[in-house]
Amino acid sequence: MTIARHVTGARAGGALLALCLMLFPRCTTEGDPPTGPADPGPPAATLDVEIVVEGAQPDPDGYTIILSIEGEGDRPAQPAGPAGGTIRFPELPPGAHAVRLESLAENCRVTNGSNPRPVTLSAGLTRTLEFTLYCRGPGTLLVRAVTRGRDLDPDGYGLVIEGTSTQEERIGANDTLRIGELELPEGERWTVRLTGIADNCLAVLPNPAQVTPFTRDTPSHLVFSVVCIESGSRIAFHRDGDIFLAPVVGTTVNLTNHPASDSEPSLSPDGRQVLFSSDRDREEGDLYLVDIERGTLTRLTSGPGNHWSSSQAWSPDGSRIVFSSTRDDPNRYHLYVLSLDTSTIVRLTHDPLASDIRAAWSPDGSSIAFCRIREPEDGVFEVTLERMSVDGSGTVRMAEEVCGPIWSPDGSWIAFTTSPADEFVPNEVGVVAAGGGPATILASGWSPAWSPDGGSMAYNTFGGSLVVGTFSGSAVTDILTLFQGFSPSWR
Repeated sequence: MTIARHVTGARAGGALLALCLMLFPRCTTEGDPPTGPADPGPPAATLDVEIVVEGAQPDPDGYTIILSIEGEGDRPAQPAGPAGGTIRFPELPPGAHAVRLESLAENCRVTNGSNPRPVTLSAGLTRTLEFTLYCRGPGTLLVRAVTRGRDLDPDGYGLVIEGTSTQEERIGANDTLRIGELELPEGERWTVRLTGIADNCLAVLPNPAQVTPFTRDTPSHLVFSVVCIESGSRIAFHRDGDIFLAPVVGTTVNLTNHPASDSEPSLSPDGRQVLFSSDRDREEGDLYLVDIERGTLTRLTSGPGNHWSSSQAWSPDGSRIVFSSTRDDPNRYHLYVLSLDTSTIVRLTHDPLASDIRAAWSPDGSSIAFCRIREPEDGVFEVTLERMSVDGSGTVRMAEEVCGPIWSPDGSWIAFTTSPADEFVPNEVGVVAAGGGPATILASGWSPAWSPDGGSMAYNTFGGSLVVGTFSGSAVTDILTLFQGFSPSWR
């Protein structure tokens, strides 16, 4: 009975406590602990890590994202596939954390910020963090050969590519070779050299060329320009008081090698002789011929007058020479024609107020272009380009302030050097149509000479070099330096 009373009393006490709690939530019995839910703290944050992959060769193994929680350390790594995507990290504590990408292939790198990267998360919010990866694919080297001119090499060229090892390829004279980066020799930088260039051809610099590392899957372009001159052609020029002969590429030969001052060479139409001026026999100078093969020397004039100050030219058939001399007037130069067969000399020009110099014979043999210098009463020199018949009649003015005419092989152009009247010094190389018309300036320099086919032009630069370039009618391009020298004559 005592037990029953105790249970009944316990039930009564429980009922009393329940009634107390219903009426008074804070009601407790003496000695019982307080009851109720625990404090949950601030809401969790969420982080979305977005992986954007660019480039031609994503990592086939994918990538690894590591989230480092401040005060806790690294959470378990999460993988991302080769194409990237979004990886969600839920239920994160707010605060300053860090995210890093690992397992990146050698060809992949983060391009839009640091790695690892700090990130601050706010309670109850979702934050997106983007990593952009660029995974470079195998690059492509495009090598192009561009060859202009005459007598191009039908076999093309060799191509030597050097890295930590060397490999060789072949490329046509006007062709493009595509080489994948994985096909190149090992290395981070490559040297590419064009080889097997024919003796009558010159490569526009640089050769060899340097190829830098590939970027953004864009092909690296490398262009080799080659200019080919008619095979067997040679250039005569003067330097250091002697006459020299040289192929466009090859060994230079001294034709005169004499202590006298020899200058103004002119190659004969058949390329076997060189006409030049020299003071070797008298101070006023005379004209001489040197036979290229035999080395024999022939003196053509012996005075009177000065034959020293200007160039001379051959008739197209090689039988006559036009030159300037003071033989009839010590104060003026006039033009004369010398017959090599008979040694007779005929005077062509007679203007008492002008000096006529630097004559050039037209390819058809019918005309002579020359430079006329007049000093009117005001004392200012007048420099003009004139044209006349081979007997000295029918003089026609073609241009002003130009001198030193040279006919193109086809007779359609006359090249010249500008000579402003107020300076009377050479400035620029230009051309004028043989039939007349406006003059066109081509380049800075002086003393032009045509290649045998008329497709190229050599001239002097003010540094003393002879250069050659491709002639297009309005410009000279692909300019190459040949050698030191002056007054070129090309056959």
